Amino acid sequence: MVYVKVPLNTSDGLVQKIDAALRGAAVRVLDWRTLAIWLVCAILATYTGPFGTYQTGQAGNLFVLWVVLLGASISCAFVIFELCRALLAGFSPLVINLAFFVLAAGVIGGVIDQLLTHIFMRSALERPSHLALSTYASVIMLIIVIVRRMFPNLADEAEQGDKTVSESVQMPVTSRLAKRLSISAGVRIIRVFADGHFVEVQTCTESHRLRMRFSDAVSELDDTAGMTVHRSHWVHSEAIRGWVPSARKPYVVLENEMRVPVSKTYLPGVKAAGLTVLPDLDAATGKVI
Repeated sequence: MVYVKVPLNTSDGLVQKIDAALRGAAVRVLDWRTLAIWLVCAILATYTGPFGTYQTGQAGNLFVLWVVLLGASISCAFVIFELCRALLAGFSPLVINLAFFVLAAGVIGGVIDQLLTHIFMRSALERPSHLALSTYASVIMLIIVIVRRMFPNLADEAEQGDKTVSESVQMPVTSRLAKRLSISAGVRIIRVFADGHFVEVQTCTESHRLRMRFSDAVSELDDTAGMTVHRSHWVHSEAIRGWVPSARKPYVVLENEMRVPVSKTYLPGVKAAGLTVLPDLDAATGKVI
């Protein structure tokens, strides 16, 4: 059986990736689950007074303070996470999470420090240091990461709109299709699609073309976490950034901004997967259609 390996075309512009990441972050921030958690945490912080804030103002003022601080933190976290996913799409989930962890801790600490200093006019004695704020942010994010790793099913239920699958369901390196194409261990197959009598098997950096039936190729993926969204298109779960049901012809969007069509036959399955809903953007201009 003959196959050809060619470089994968990833010509999407940096500006378009950043714009798509920001739009994805906005969708996450405005999700009702995020807003509910934001409100509950603000109420709890108002009446528990962490960092000595309970003695520094009236309940109403404290509530406003915590709404602003938590909102800024949540927004920064989602923006940084989406940027890491978009700009580091070719790297492993471990690298992406590590970059997010380091960047978010520093940025969130700095943003909170600036808000306390210039908006709420807190003196150096009334607010934690920038280092302390960054440390607090790091500890909280570390706890979240540990909980998500220990209870992946719980995380999925709490964030049905987030299709960032736990690292524990990565593609097994022993899949028959990966072995057939001599794909290196740890390299994820993100997409398989039919092209006449051939199939294209794509990773983050390469595309393999071989003469084979699409159904046989999908079968050789074994227990890989993914879904068939069209009679000739299969995508890896971890490679999906979201989907656009509002388009005239619905499609899913991969981490590298590739668009994969969704047919009517597989539409119910895609809906049931709880993917993040994205706006329909013009491919050329990046503007909402």
